Amino acid sequence: MREGKRQRDAFEVYFRLGDGRSLQVLHAALQETDRQPSIRTLESWSVRFDWQARIATLEREAVTSQRERLEQTVREMNERQAREGLLLQQKGTAALSAKSTEDFSAADAIRAIGEGVRIERLSRGEATDRLNHSDGDEHDPRWEGFTDDDLERIRLQLERGEDPAGAAGTGTTTPG
Repeated sequence: MREGKRQRDAFEVYFRLGDGRSLQVLHAALQETDRQPSIRTLESWSVRFDWQARIATLEREAVTSQRERLEQTVREMNERQAREGLLLQQKGTAALSAKSTEDFSAADAIRAIGEGVRIERLSRGEATDRLNHSDGDEHDPRWEGFTDDDLERIRLQLERGEDPAGAAGTGTTTPG
């Protein structure tokens, strides 16, 4: 016997019943139809047309489709955030280069670059921090108190390939 329209319609109702589905619930749901099949007929159709395996296949396909949509959404989000991270790095670099202190301090520019790098790395699935496991303190108090001039001097020294720590006697890196 081939599955006809009545059997397909009954299966569709059965599938839409969700987790609480049973042939008894299906039977009750079909009471409003003109030709309501008996419980015994529904049992026969369920076995003959392999409803349980079909439901398992449909549910597996739905989960796979949902997972693929989620993965695509995450990929798109990661790409968007990577672009935003790059833009933030570019703005920070431009601000440091232009050094317009009215709009953007050197500290703000450095933070923008660092945050841009962190966002880009995170969105590309890379580590965002390198932790020093010896002391476990993420805050380094040696950087407190630097002025914009201090940070600018350090930036210039790094660009020239100099050691900003003053090992060659150039500049001081401790806040005054």
